[in-house]
Amino acid sequence: MSFVKNLISRVAVGVIAIPAIIYISLKGGFPILVFAAILAIVGAVELTRLLPSLKNTFSMIVLPIASASIIAGIVYRQYALSGLLMVSVILLAVIVYSFRGRIEELKNGIIDIVFGMIYCGLMFSFIPLISNIQPNGGEWLVSMFIIIWTADTAAFFGGKFTGRRKLAPEISPGKTVEGLLWGFVGALVAAGILGVTILDGKNLVFTLFISVVISGMGVCGDLFESSLKRSADVKDSSSLIPGHGGVLDRFDSVLFAAPTLYLLLQLQVWHGYIRF
Repeated sequence: MSFVKNLISRVAVGVIAIPAIIYISLKGGFPILVFAAILAIVGAVELTRLLPSLKNTFSMIVLPIASASIIAGIVYRQYALSGLLMVSVILLAVIVYSFRGRIEELKNGIIDIVFGMIYCGLMFSFIPLISNIQPNGGEWLVSMFIIIWTADTAAFFGGKFTGRRKLAPEISPGKTVEGLLWGFVGALVAAGILGVTILDGKNLVFTLFISVVISGMGVCGDLFESSLKRSADVKDSSSLIPGHGGVLDRFDSVLFAAPTLYLLLQLQVWHGYIRF
């Protein structure tokens, strides 16, 4: 019964959220920047719930603001300001944690603050960065989301009905090797359809190649976030999205897939290293 209820919640949220995300992705510009900044802010708040050294007022205020500001600085190519902001936050964190008087807490606090800015600031910035790639960054961003969603869905149902061998039992007991393979199949099918529709049939083999890579990186992102939750002994990063958990739960795959897609697209655009 809980499976059916969870499935209904997932579908209901998807019916509303998926068209909105696709529209914003294609729109690009300021809307996609705001979208990424909101994800970063909420994700940073959730991260302070997962990492013990960030469970304090300083981190809960500074980390979300810093993460969103880093995204804006990167998107508007103010790299020096983004770097200066990160250094300033680190120095401020050193001062704050120094007053706690324990070197172990200071060390863990600084490491986690830096990690938080990278995970929620830098990683989410690749969403608007992909959208800004010319001439079809928006189409690639939509394709990435659809490929990940399709792979997740195929892995979920494939693993549910055919899964036998556990993929990473100590981190995510529900994931199976069979589910992983179904996810790759789903990614390839989605990429094939996208390659001849919104991507106009250009570089179809490259699109198929990308689908497998970002699908695999998405699984890595999922397992990484699962390990954070496992260490914090929580099921979800939050209960913000019915049937999905929190922002980090829903976008954990994107956090690893987006930088990978951006790198592959830039390699193709800048240097032509990847040609098929």
